[in-house]
Amino acid sequence: MGALMFGGYRFFDNFWKLQRVPDYWRPAVAGGSIGVICGVVATPLEQVKTVLALQESWVKEGKIKERIYPSVISGTLNAPFRLKFYAAAPLMIRTGLFDSQLFFYNSRLREWMASHGSTLSS
Repeated sequence: MGALMFGGYRFFDNFWKLQRVPDYWRPAVAGGSIGVICGVVATPLEQVKTVLALQESWVKEGKIKERIYPSVISGTLNAPFRLKFYAAAPLMIRTGLFDSQLFFYNSRLREWMASHGSTLSS
């Protein structure tokens, strides 16, 4: 996910630069773009992990006799599409907003450190 995140950020930074998004706002727009993609990629894993956690309590309570998915990998490969992407939109929005803020404030901090950082060292 880290390679997708930072490789994708560089791609979207260049893409939005070609679209003439101003330098000040481009980190936020590029971060939001890659965050949405990371949200889609992470959704199946998040959904399957939720089912894995629920099925443990269902087995203990006797609601089901055996586990639905024995592992995250088997759940991701075998779960129906509708289950894997049930919460795609909220996860995409959450990740997009988070990454937008992360890259925006990180770029502002770098900019500030470049102009004022030398005064911090003694």
